[in-house]
Amino acid sequence: MDILKIIGRTAPLFDDDISTRRKELEALVSNSRFLVIGGAGSIGQAVTREIFKRNPLALHVVDISENNMVELVRDIRSTHGYIDGDFRTFALDCGSNEYKALMNAGEGYDYVLNLSALKHVRSEKDPFTLMRLIEVNILNTIKTVQMAKAQGAKKYFCVSTDKASNPSTLYGTTKQLSERLTSWARLHSDHTSFTSIRLGNVMETRGNVFEIWNEEKKNNQPLSITDTKMERYFV
Repeated sequence: MDILKIIGRTAPLFDDDISTRRKELEALVSNSRFLVIGGAGSIGQAVTREIFKRNPLALHVVDISENNMVELVRDIRSTHGYIDGDFRTFALDCGSNEYKALMNAGEGYDYVLNLSALKHVRSEKDPFTLMRLIEVNILNTIKTVQMAKAQGAKKYFCVSTDKASNPSTLYGTTKQLSERLTSWARLHSDHTSFTSIRLGNVMETRGNVFEIWNEEKKNNQPLSITDTKMERYFV
């Protein structure tokens, strides 16, 4: 799918900014250590590739999806090859004891990017998955924020959702609480910068409606339209 054609652009929005600041970005990345949490997801993989090709001192990727991590490494090796820095992936839950051991065993990170989340409203449909939703979106945010702060990270970044704005679902509420935790941490930290960003429907990500429509079209199935009055906004 030609996303640029669909949105009426001939080049990605930030191409000029990245080109202008290329040397600055390369210098910053090549002298820094990065941790990407949830790095095997669609956004996580894209972020990991951008960091990798700028030759970081260290790039560690954490995700519970072992298969997606293997795919990520294979893709990076076949497109970008190898770097001098320490590139490793860990099939871990960021709320686990194993993750805590990893944090205590290493040198710490300059930049911690938390891109992990349970991101579907349907995950709140039963109490068992809802407990997992709260654990991932709230409790794991607390744990990763605390560890980043304790290790003296320069920056902690967290992805949120447009559903955190005046939330009408428990999913949106968990992400709004995650944002507030990040804001609280920013107000109570002298050395670590804490920020978060809200994203809506990101094209070409797993679970996005465009992916679903493509699969339905391929299988000659009717398109999933939830409500004709619904408005969708895409990034």
